[in-house]
Amino acid sequence: MATAEVELDIFSGRPNPTWSLTDSQTASLLEMVDGLPRTESDAHSGKLGYRGMIVRLRGARAGEIGVTAGVVALDSVRHADSDRHVERWLLETGRSLLDPSIYEIVEAEI
Repeated sequence: MATAEVELDIFSGRPNPTWSLTDSQTASLLEMVDGLPRTESDAHSGKLGYRGMIVRLRGARAGEIGVTAGVVALDSVRHADSDRHVERWLLETGRSLLDPSIYEIVEAEI
């Protein structure tokens, strides 16, 4: 079974907010990503402010998932998430732990 920690990539010069996913949330995330179509698109951004999310997987499926601007990258394979469902879902998993003003900023950008 895999577990995961989500990092909201938003700050420069101070630690980004992080939270853990439950086992069932981690399994749901992996199912969502596996169901997305592949893409050649690259959505990296050098901008300030919200830049996406980084999910660090531990356990049976260790690795890192990058989620930003409609692209989900897992194991060097990029997937298209044009409606940004995965990004919105991840944000919602951290809603109770995030400062409401940070949540609103990210929600508006997604």
